[in-house]
Amino acid sequence: SGSFSNLFEIGTGVNAPADASGQSPAHLAACGGEAFFLLWQLQTGANLNQQDCLGEAPIHKAAKVGSLECLALLVAGDAKIEQQQTLHWIMAFWNVPSS
Repeated sequence: SGSFSNLFEIGTGVNAPADASGQSPAHLAACGGEAFFLLWQLQTGANLNQQDCLGEAPIHKAAKVGSLECLALLVAGDAKIEQQQTLHWIMAFWNVPSS
């Protein structure tokens, strides 16, 4: 993706906020469903639980857009899935009734 290559051109660090909302490159990859870029981020030491200004980690972004590939990578990388907000997004996306 063009926006991801721009991050490298300007020298954005793996955990550095890439925009004013505090989203890291891993956040951007997760909300864009960019599993390959997210995998690269994870392999280079991205913080899977880093939160943006909304208190959302990359796993929240992947859940919101329904990216199973990104969710699988994040879970395999030990992202915190017990966060209630994450479970709500997954249930809402898949229309699972809450108990």
